[in-house]
This record gives sequence, structure tokens and C-alpha cells, in this order.
Amino acid sequence: MFNLINYREMKRVNFKNSLIAAAIGLTVVSCGGRGGNKQQSSEASETKTEAATSVKKVEGSNKWPDNHFTKQVPKLEFAINSDGVDVDEERVIVRFRDANPTKEQIRAYWVKIKEAGFTVNVLEADDNFGISYQAKNAAGYTVELTDYSISIRKQ
Repeated sequence: MFNLINYREMKRVNFKNSLIAAAIGLTVVSCGGRGGNKQQSSEASETKTEAATSVKKVEGSNKWPDNHFTKQVPKLEFAINSDGVDVDEERVIVRFRDANPTKEQIRAYWVKIKEAGFTVNVLEADDNFGISYQAKNAAGYTVELTDYSISIRKQ
């Protein structure tokens, strides 16, 4: 009888140890997957940093930029945020939210963008959620107008 009790107790202890070992193993495997690609994530961070530094923030600029992007659309007739101009080799973003343009002003500018030839692949909305207009022109430039910014890029 004594041997049978020891045998059952031993089986229970072995089973507990097996469960603990399995739990530890799963924990190690799941944590190991995160740190295994440190070099890749480091390289991705460096790439993101390089991309972020290629964007030229025009410090304190509230002036309409003069480049091949902005020559595609009419100049804004309302104020630009004091830090509202971002320029890089792929696009220009001009923010004007701080100027609080009226919906009528944005709609009028929308019409001017259409008249400038941005009429291909049009996506437009004018509702309670805001105003947005996206379209391409024949030269391959895409404009995105919202009630707080305009973005011009070439594809």
C-alpha cells in the first residue's frame, strides 16, 4: 500500500512539473519571437528616420510654396498655418485649419481645382463629416483637398 501511495504521488508531481515546463516553454517561445528580429526592426527604424528627415518642414512658413506641385493648382486664397507647409520629393502638404476657412471658401477652391483640370478618378464628399475632394489631372498629379489641408503628389 505504501508503494502505491508513493507511485500516485509521484505521478501527480510529474504531471504538475510537466505542466509547469510546458507553460515556461510557451512563454519562452512567445517572447523569443519578439526579440528575434532586432536587426530587422533596427533597420526599419533607420529607414523611417531617413524618410522623416527627407521631409522639409518649412520652418514658420505660412507662404504658398513655389514648385512643380503647387504650379498644378491655384494658389490658396486663405491663410496657411504657421507651420503648415511640408515639402518632400514626393508631395507637398499645405495645412490651413487654423485659418478656419468657411465651407463656402473650400467649395469655391474645390471648383477652381476642377477648373485646373483635376477631373480624373474623382472621389468627393461634402457632408456633415466634412469636405474632401481627390482627383488626378492629365499630367499625373493627384490633389487631395479636405477642410483642413491640401496635398499634391505625382504618381
